[in-house]
Amino acid sequence: MALNVFDRLLNSIPKNEERESNISFRIAQRIDFLMRQKHLSKSDLARGLGKEPAQISRWMSGNHNFTIKTMAELEVFFGEHLLISPTANEEIAEYTQYVKKQKKVPVFAN
Repeated sequence: MALNVFDRLLNSIPKNEERESNISFRIAQRIDFLMRQKHLSKSDLARGLGKEPAQISRWMSGNHNFTIKTMAELEVFFGEHLLISPTANEEIAEYTQYVKKQKKVPVFAN
């Protein structure tokens, strides 16, 4: 069965670009969630970060390429992590145990 045009277009997107887009959307969703949780508007966020409201709108589109600097600014502003692994606590505990066994690198709390 032949693929329709839409399916062919989707299949032609390189996997890394698809993944990049998914990550960008997840970050925008997390920002939206934190804004709602803290009862903040886009204007409030813009003022708090010293940005233009149009920039916040671009971020919220889900197509923005967030820099590490921007991510850090957002995490400091919200007092929350933006990227959360569902198994983060388990991964940290596993890594901590690994490092203790290696006795090579000091363990730092996050």
